[in-house]
Amino acid sequence: MEKKIISSQLTGRTIAISDIHGHLDLFQQLLDKVDYSTQDNLIIIGDYVEKGEQILETVHRMQDLARQKNVYILNGNCEWAVLDMVYHSFHLKHYLNNVCYSIFHEIFRKYDIDYHRYEESTLKILAQLLLKEELAFIESCAVMLKTKEHIFVHAGIEDRLDVENSSLSSLLEQRYFMNGKHPLSQYVVVGHLPAANYHLYHIDNRIIIDENKRMISIDGGVGVKIVCQLNALIIDKDYQTQYVRPFKRFAISKAYYPGVCHHHKVTWPHYEVNVLEKQDEFSLCQKVYNREKLSIKNEFLYVENDQWYCKDDYIDYHVSVEVHDVVDVIDIYGKYAYIIKDHEVGWILKDCLMNL
Repeated sequence: MEKKIISSQLTGRTIAISDIHGHLDLFQQLLDKVDYSTQDNLIIIGDYVEKGEQILETVHRMQDLARQKNVYILNGNCEWAVLDMVYHSFHLKHYLNNVCYSIFHEIFRKYDIDYHRYEESTLKILAQLLLKEELAFIESCAVMLKTKEHIFVHAGIEDRLDVENSSLSSLLEQRYFMNGKHPLSQYVVVGHLPAANYHLYHIDNRIIIDENKRMISIDGGVGVKIVCQLNALIIDKDYQTQYVRPFKRFAISKAYYPGVCHHHKVTWPHYEVNVLEKQDEFSLCQKVYNREKLSIKNEFLYVENDQWYCKDDYIDYHVSVEVHDVVDVIDIYGKYAYIIKDHEVGWILKDCLMNL
C-alpha cells in the first residue's frame, strides 16, 4: 500500500467516523442520526472492511461516497491487510480458515466458489479477478488527511514534526497512541484501538477528546467487541459526538437494586483467568496478569490448552435500574441480562425487562 497523504482546507461541518468494519446498516443509521448531507465534509478514518457481514456492500458505499468532492475515505490496517494477502503474503487461505467474515468470504460465496478446493496461489488470482474494482479503490485511498486544524489518520502518528515520514506501520497499526504524545499544533483524530481499551475499570465506548494532548480517539469497537457502538465526531465550531448501537432497547418493568458494587474489568489483551469457584451463574475467578478477583458469567468462560479465558471484554458490575428506565440489552445469559444504562455497562435480572 502506498503511503498516500493528502491535504485539504475544510469549511463547514465535518463528520468523522472510523472502524465501520462491514456494518453498513449501522453506518447508515449513524449518518441519518447526524443528519448527514452532501454539504458536510465526511471523513472515514479506515477499517471499513472485514469483521462484519456487509463488507462488499460497505466498500461499494465507500466508492459511491468518494465520488463527492468533500468525502475522504482513508485506509486502515484492515485495508492494508486485504491488499497484502492478495498481492504479497501467502496467508490468504489460513486467514479464510480462521475468521468468520471477510471480503474474500463474501466474494467467493457470491460466485459459489469453495475456497477449500484451491491452492493459495489460485485463490489469490481469483480474488484479484473478482475484486478488481474494489481492490483498485482501496489502493487509491490515502492513509492521512491533513487540514489546518486536524490530522485524520487510522492509528496515529510518530512523535515527530515531519509527520509525513512516520512509517506506514505506525500510521495504520500502532497501539495506544493516546498514551503517547506528538509535537504538532493540530488535533490528531484516530480510530483503530477501541476507546474502551483506555479505561481500566469501565467499558465505555464514547469518543475520547484529550485537549491537553490534542488527541481524539473515536473507535467504538464495532466488529471487535461484544459491547460496542459506532461513533461520529462532529466538528462544527466545537466538538460534538453522536453514536448508534447494534442492540435492542427494552423498558424496565421492575426495579433492580443490587446494593454496593465495584467495577472489575477484563480487557484486551489480558483474557487469561483462573477459575477459583464454579457456580451456577457467575463463577469466582482471578485474572492471571494482576491476580484481581471478580465474578465472571459462565457463558463468558472457556478453556483452551488447560487455560481458562474470558472470551471478550467483560465487567462484573451490577447496575441499579428503576421502573420505566430504558436500556440497551447486549444479550441475555441465563437469569441475567447484560445491559447498557446510559453509558453504564453491567448486569440486571432479566425479569426486570419489558420489550418496547
